[in-house]
Amino acid sequence: MCKIDQATQQKDTKKVEALSQRADELEKQLGPEYRTLFDALNDADPDSTDVQDILSMFDKLDSICSH
Repeated sequence: MCKIDQATQQKDTKKVEALSQRADELEKQLGPEYRTLFDALNDADPDSTDVQDILSMFDKLDSICSH
């Protein structure tokens, strides 16, 4: 579970806002390709092997970055 989801469950609106703002800042640094990728993933078949492979890579990155 991501930190924004945890803060939401804890009803910590200040933390949710701070984390969301930080996520927006990081997204801007990554550039428009990042948003394009995620938009494409949202429109793609979630059962597709390619989509599952890409999401799996992000899960691995997330597990590394969250420690």
